[in-house]
Amino acid sequence: MKYYYSEEVALAKFQANSFYDDFTEFHEEHPEVYDELKKLALDLVGHGHRRYSINGLFEVLRWHRAMRTTDDEQEDFKLNNNYRALYARLLMLVEPRLRGFFETRVSPGTVRR
Repeated sequence: MKYYYSEEVALAKFQANSFYDDFTEFHEEHPEVYDELKKLALDLVGHGHRRYSINGLFEVLRWHRAMRTTDDEQEDFKLNNNYRALYARLLMLVEPRLRGFFETRVSPGTVRR
């Protein structure tokens, strides 16, 4: 049986793949983002929190970075909000103490099994 996709479905799949590629490139160029998010999340676990928002951690990370740098130094660094879900999933996948720590939803880049 052949499946025919509409242009909208094909575009959505292309954008999801492009988005994932962009995230992978950013993650490789800025490993400190993962490290800082992991530290923040594990600090919360250590203080008894069982769940928290990746959105909140992104804002804390932005604040910390702003306090360590100037606007000129941050010009090339943009922490894309679209990466939040992927960082949440990556942290929960790699860090056993963070499994289930973030709430996630199905997104265009998520593969259901």
